[in-house]
Amino acid sequence: MERYIKRIIDIQSKLKSKSLFLFGTLQTGKSSLIANQFQDDVKLSWSLLNSRVRRRCQADPGVLRDEIETRGIRDGLVIIDEIQKIPELLDEVHLLIEETNIRFLLTGSSARRLKEQGVNLIGGRAGKMNLHPFVWPEIKEFNPTLDRILKYGRLSNSEHFFFRNYVEFRKKYLSVLNKILF
Repeated sequence: MERYIKRIIDIQSKLKSKSLFLFGTLQTGKSSLIANQFQDDVKLSWSLLNSRVRRRCQADPGVLRDEIETRGIRDGLVIIDEIQKIPELLDEVHLLIEETNIRFLLTGSSARRLKEQGVNLIGGRAGKMNLHPFVWPEIKEFNPTLDRILKYGRLSNSEHFFFRNYVEFRKKYLSVLNKILF
């Protein structure tokens, strides 16, 4: 297992006063950041990558409210990872922000995707931050070369394999799509 690289983004101070959307592209480390910065303060944490949780929420977004009420949560932090997978949950989040002192940390890969779907972005009740790939102060101890950064971006060593597979997948996908369309 590769060690966690401490990020310099400060989302904890933003979460003291209001809920927060944390957006970032694939493999920027949103889930790792949450796992490493929020261990004790979290009252409920859901990943919508979990198929059981996702299916329950798709069938009835009110299951979020039910879970929070069952656990007696009236304040503290609730995390929903990959919120773009079930944007209908944002109506429940909005209502819970209005009725309780709960702060939500909502992560996703694309604010654009949510906006295109015309979903409730909680109208000013949640801030927005973006998690970008590693910045120099986070990775300087690894002495990355300019050649490596230009070739692979600012991904960690274990992500090189993923990156190559992702690029190959995209090439094949675009090739098949091109054949279908043209």
